[in-house]
Amino acid sequence: MNRRKFLGTITAATASTVLARNFAWAKEVHKIERVGIEAYTIRDLLKEDFKGTLEKIAAIGYKEIEFGPNHR
Repeated sequence: MNRRKFLGTITAATASTVLARNFAWAKEVHKIERVGIEAYTIRDLLKEDFKGTLEKIAAIGYKEIEFGPNHR
């Protein structure tokens, strides 16, 4: 076996191992536990109507709101 063939074989074996691991991960069932929104994205709406904005956000399915570390 020459060097070129050896390197090609090693590369193919490594790639197939990496891809097999990735495909195994993709096959697993993944469930998102919590879905939220960052308050920064709705900051202007919150300034205008805080309670109404929260009600609208909740109505479309968001149950978590992150205000971030700089929130006062």
